[in-house]
Amino acid sequence: MEWIQGMNAAVNYIEEHILEENFRITPKFWADCAMDGTIARLADMMDTPIYGLMGVSICNEKDEWEYLVA
Repeated sequence: MEWIQGMNAAVNYIEEHILEENFRITPKFWADCAMDGTIARLADMMDTPIYGLMGVSICNEKDEWEYLVA
């Protein structure tokens, strides 16, 4: 049982640090998209209600975490 607690603590530590990194990366990504015109170009393509952009997080066991604007 003790090793399970150790594994859980390790997983929690990793998840917290990855989450912290994502909170740093994601706002910068949106700022970069605003600065380079990506958001404006995507907004120009919207021609039907409901208008909006979404940030999409993609991750699985095989690939690294990815984030995109859709």
